[in-house]
Amino acid sequence: MSMQICCVHYNDKFKSIGFLYFKNDRVVILLNDLTNKANLGPIKDICNNYVEPEASIMIIPRDQVMDIEILQEIE
Repeated sequence: MSMQICCVHYNDKFKSIGFLYFKNDRVVILLNDLTNKANLGPIKDICNNYVEPEASIMIIPRDQVMDIEILQEIE
């Protein structure tokens, strides 16, 4: 199973970066709010440092999502 690190742009003002966990017609769910927890540096290191069972969860209503930008796919 591959994971995607993505940037979700919403409400014309905000964006969040995290691991895309789930998306459907109602919501987009990200694990780990990477912009608050990490100095992004090389994006590879983020996966090793921030995938953990106690992940933070961000739920964004789909009608507020302007764009989902895939930054990296991890196998």
